[in-house]
Amino acid sequence: MKFVEFTGPIIRYYREKQGIDIGTICIQTGIQKPQYLEIETGKKEVFLNTWKKICDVIGIEFISLFKNEDVYEELYDAGLHALLYDDIDEQKRLFENVNEQHIRKSILFPKFALLRFIYDTMNEDKPPLDMIKTLECFKDAYTLPEQCLYYDYSGFCYQKVRQYEKAKTLYETAEHLATMENKDMLYYHMGIMHYRMNEQLTALFYFRKAYNMFEKAWNTNRLLYTHGSIGICYSRMSEFEMAKKQFEETIRLAIQYKNRYVMCTTYDNIAFNCFKMHDYKECIRYCYKAIDMDYHWPFLFAYLAFSFYKLEDEEKAWEWIHRGKETVKDEAALDLIEYVVLLIEKADCVDFLEKMYHKFVEEEYYELQKFVLMELSNIFHQRQLYEHEAECLRELLKLHGER
Repeated sequence: MKFVEFTGPIIRYYREKQGIDIGTICIQTGIQKPQYLEIETGKKEVFLNTWKKICDVIGIEFISLFKNEDVYEELYDAGLHALLYDDIDEQKRLFENVNEQHIRKSILFPKFALLRFIYDTMNEDKPPLDMIKTLECFKDAYTLPEQCLYYDYSGFCYQKVRQYEKAKTLYETAEHLATMENKDMLYYHMGIMHYRMNEQLTALFYFRKAYNMFEKAWNTNRLLYTHGSIGICYSRMSEFEMAKKQFEETIRLAIQYKNRYVMCTTYDNIAFNCFKMHDYKECIRYCYKAIDMDYHWPFLFAYLAFSFYKLEDEEKAWEWIHRGKETVKDEAALDLIEYVVLLIEKADCVDFLEKMYHKFVEEEYYELQKFVLMELSNIFHQRQLYEHEAECLRELLKLHGER
């Protein structure tokens, strides 16, 4: 009987979920409490009829626990591969073939709970922190690679809610458990965390390590994401020409490996890189490339409106302002669009920019903070308010330096 190591943790999971205390189970089954605790923790093997007694008290169908093991194991292996290699079609096939109601009654539920956790962590806007507690019941029964995935994606959950110290601790545990097969994704996630913390050199270090491992494993989708991430780091470090070369190579690879999503996001990244370089004609060109592929990232509308304003084409600027206001829901992108409106109308923008800056600080939008600080410093310079200008430039220097 395979996966019997999960039986105790599953019993504990359903017992706690239904609010049944250990004393009740011991009374109804005749099992002594010390023995029962060893059963739940997997330290004691018991006869099948004892498992059945426990299942009856908790309300689990004993036979269903061990049905379809081979089928579920095959689905699990395929699903894990699809998730780690970011094979969207295979992921869709997996979840179409899995009846989660049946899986929850299977001995393989802990493994599929891990799959669902990884999937939701990567694809949901709100990280599934509540699932970490569920997996906590099973983590000691997982293999070492599975434990590594548990700690890795738990860390990714916490970094998404900006609890970086908690994430670091979980990543350290994952790295301690990781084999070479696990380290590529772990280093990629660590790179993302340091990028979000505005620690670009450390982010580059981890992205490069991850890239080399993805390349050796022929994990082409993840390799493309990492290649683009290296370009984003260069761009944030104001190494704009290096960033552009990196992005252009990412586009070439994305075309080669037929990854449409990476092509779209990289066009957006090049557009923003050109925007920061004040190369507004190139910014417009790459924005159009992204939009022509039906990729409507909210900030593209803001880049286009601002770029056309800078090129003194107010008619086109208004066109993208109106299209942005009709389409965009993101507040930060809408703020940038509204800023272009104020520029065209020659309104006083200082108060608006200062409010926008504080919102970007709160949201940790480092690149947009830089943009607003530069706009403010230019305004203060024109008005000969040199102390205010100097304050903006000091804040800019802080953002450019790695913390």
